[in-house]
Amino acid sequence: GIALSGSTIYMTGGLEIENVGGDDIKIYNPADTDDYFSINVGTYGATTFTTVHDFSDDANLTFEIDGDIIMKPNDNRVWISDGSNNIMEFKVDEPTFYIYDDAQVANYLSIAVGTHGATTISTVDADAAVADLTFTIDGAIKLDGDGVEIENDSDSDAPALLIDNNDTDAIALSIAADNIDADVVGIRATALTTGKALYINHDDSATTAVTPTSIHLDFDKSGVTADSVTSGYTGFDLDMNDAATNHADATVTMTGLDIDVVSANAQGTLTNTGASITATGADVNIGLAITTTDGN
Repeated sequence: GIALSGSTIYMTGGLEIENVGGDDIKIYNPADTDDYFSINVGTYGATTFTTVHDFSDDANLTFEIDGDIIMKPNDNRVWISDGSNNIMEFKVDEPTFYIYDDAQVANYLSIAVGTHGATTISTVDADAAVADLTFTIDGAIKLDGDGVEIENDSDSDAPALLIDNNDTDAIALSIAADNIDADVVGIRATALTTGKALYINHDDSATTAVTPTSIHLDFDKSGVTADSVTSGYTGFDLDMNDAATNHADATVTMTGLDIDVVSANAQGTLTNTGASITATGADVNIGLAITTTDGN
């Protein structure tokens, strides 16, 4: 071997090292020769960089580059191992980034970027379908894009969207809309047979004094309607139209509003009101207006 010492070593031209066995290049810590960095070139040019600290795992490898770091793997793959398995893979030709389960590499998360930057995040469970994707965020989650679409698999047997709110004094779902001529919330259901387009299951097991409300529509008009301007406001508009020509022997029943207020036991002082209507303050106040074709 050759041992070189000195504060500065100058070399012109190339450097070629031929070593039979052992490390090709080994750089020691001058304060402790048991700590070192080595470069070893093996069969087919396979090269290994090794850092060693004799008492712990603090022999970090740091690159401080005044420029870019460029890797050009011939098989278009970059791997990161945990010492036993390759658990991270970057396929530069696709390009796709994979993170594998270290216990079963057939299970993984992948992030793929396609044409126009279209990005797909996928999880795969080779044995079942429990490769859930969970975000634990120490802050808010903000999505800024051209809408959000949730596509639920036909065999998922789960809601397309579940909001599980554990903050008892915060709103579970709040919509702040600047809409002018488009609906704020639209529900389209064209294949219902026994289901409901909107179902609210409000149960109450309270034993102390409470005053809950299942549905509350709060509309406040503050603008002054100008001269010769006609405005019309509707709090609740229910339209049911049968546009079909039914079979002569068919039976169709349409009910616009079905109200049931029932107490199973009348013990105590109970009051049930099916509908309470108050209309005041206008030139003409109508509590209830009913128009039917047969007069019933």
